[in-house]
Amino acid sequence: LAALDAAADLGALREAVATARHAYDETAREVSRRRREAAPRLARAVTEAMQPLGLQGGRLEIALEPLDEPQAFGLEGVEFRVAGHVGGAAPPTVVFDEIDAGIGGTVAHTVGQLMRRLGHDRQVLAVTHLAQVASQAVHHHVVSKHSTPTGTVSRLHPVHGDDRVAEIARMLGSAGTGTGLAHAREMLDAASRAPEPIAAGAVDSPLANGPARGRRRGG
Repeated sequence: LAALDAAADLGALREAVATARHAYDETAREVSRRRREAAPRLARAVTEAMQPLGLQGGRLEIALEPLDEPQAFGLEGVEFRVAGHVGGAAPPTVVFDEIDAGIGGTVAHTVGQLMRRLGHDRQVLAVTHLAQVASQAVHHHVVSKHSTPTGTVSRLHPVHGDDRVAEIARMLGSAGTGTGLAHAREMLDAASRAPEPIAAGAVDSPLANGPARGRRRGG
């Protein structure tokens, strides 16, 4: 009854909203201030670290984009833009961590196509367990975990050619079968016929070459 009475007290509700918004604004402005301080330091540090890694002239840019409406993460979106060589553009990087959870079949295939199209003018990284999505990747990496006497080690390695066909077949649940391998090759062949990009004006950058996807083992 007390909760029902409180829900009907518009004056008290407005006051509670105003108090919450004031607290949010103070915290969000502090987060924004710290982001503005940290962004250039992080960008410089990563840019310096890139130089001895065969990425001479490459750089990281961190863009803080103001939002129209306040969000749970603050007053701005954060974009990490990476250029791998001198004069290269720094396209936004989009990361999808199992965005395809709970879907399958035709819907999964459509999601994979959409992410591939997004990759025409930005770097798209996706973690997936679905062959329909993984087959759309321009680059396919397998992430695995192994137990050692000192702990658990994660490994990342790219797959190409027949190895990739075998991995797609494994993801289909048909590892080692002729039918599974044929289906995997068919999916990869279809994906190679790239659809039109979602956004016009695709940039000419080695990082804007489509999604790189991997799978995870062991949770």
